[in-house]
Amino acid sequence: MYVYLMTRKKSRFNFISFCFVLVSIYSINCKKNSDILISDHTFVFEKNPISIQYLKPNNKDNTKNINFVIFDESTTDIENYKSVINDFLFSGYEITILKSDWKTILNTILSSPDSKNKDYIQLCELINNLHEKKNKNIVIAWDELVNFASLFQINTNCADGLIIISPSLNIKIDKNVDKLFSNPMLIITGEYDEKSYNLSLKLQQQNRSLCEIRTYPTDEHGLDVLLYSEHAKEQIKLWIDTITKTVN
Repeated sequence: MYVYLMTRKKSRFNFISFCFVLVSIYSINCKKNSDILISDHTFVFEKNPISIQYLKPNNKDNTKNINFVIFDESTTDIENYKSVINDFLFSGYEITILKSDWKTILNTILSSPDSKNKDYIQLCELINNLHEKKNKNIVIAWDELVNFASLFQINTNCADGLIIISPSLNIKIDKNVDKLFSNPMLIITGEYDEKSYNLSLKLQQQNRSLCEIRTYPTDEHGLDVLLYSEHAKEQIKLWIDTITKTVN
């Protein structure tokens, strides 16, 4: 009888402990999810829809008043670089992700050289209006998305800084070099990336005083460079700290 009671008490204790662990895990997951505020918006640019997802840390004490504006293709799964997004969010940065068929939009723009920049300006205004107070916008683009990001900056000067990763530039910027490099730029590329390494070096030569470059011993391309290198992400944060102090 004594052994039976002890066994029951032990089993009850194990059950209570198990429930406590489950509640703890649930609470932790809820806390993690509540750390991020999300809002969704839609904008039309050159008759093409742009899906806009705005991510913001819920902890106001950890907010840096810096907004990453990320251009991404509509077909890309955000899960592919979720670790990068989470790293920046939990470091206190806000994030605005613009997903669309950017290649179609770019082709439309290039085939209509006389098109007005009204859409650029309205898109910039929408990005700025997402924030409760004026944030500094840091535009991030990679590969061929650098083309539209460059045109966006040239036509609006919306970004306080521009980060381009593994650039593939198909547009002519000769007449707009001053506008494109009017604010600080950071270029990140792999040293063995045949597609973007030499172009990255040439872009830096356009304005060495405002343009910095970070190279890594890899052939990884685009955001894969950030997935490959923790150092690259930390360099982005340090670069932002430097330019925002300089601007202030």
